[in-house]
Amino acid sequence: MSETDYEVGYGKPPKHSRFKKGRSGNLKGRPKKQRKSIDLDKLLDQKVRTRINGTEAEVDVVEATFQGVIARALKGSNSDIKLLLQLIERREQVIREEEPLYPTSIQIQFVESDGEGRIR
Repeated sequence: MSETDYEVGYGKPPKHSRFKKGRSGNLKGRPKKQRKSIDLDKLLDQKVRTRINGTEAEVDVVEATFQGVIARALKGSNSDIKLLLQLIERREQVIREEEPLYPTSIQIQFVESDGEGRIR
C-alpha cells in the first residue's frame, strides 16, 4: 500500500494527526502540585497545655513532643526507644563538635642549633 491508500480506522489515526517523531503529546506536562506555605517556627513556638508530674503546665510544642517521646519510650515503645537513642546520639555528636578533643591551632617555634645538638 502507498501513503495515499492508507486505511484510517480503529487504532490507525490519519497521518497528519499522529504524534511527530521526538515529540510527546503533552508538551507542558502535568501541572505541579500546589504546596502550602507553613511557618514552622511559628508552629513550634506555640504553647500547649500538658500535664507534667501531675500538674498542668504551658510548654512549647517541641518540649511537649520530646516529653511524649520519652514517656512512650519508658513504657516500652520500640519506635520511640529507637528515636530517643538517635536523639541522644545526635546530641552527643553536637557536644563533641563544640569541644574538640585536640587543639585546633598549633604554634611552631623554630630554634637554632650550634651544630653539635645544643640549642642556642
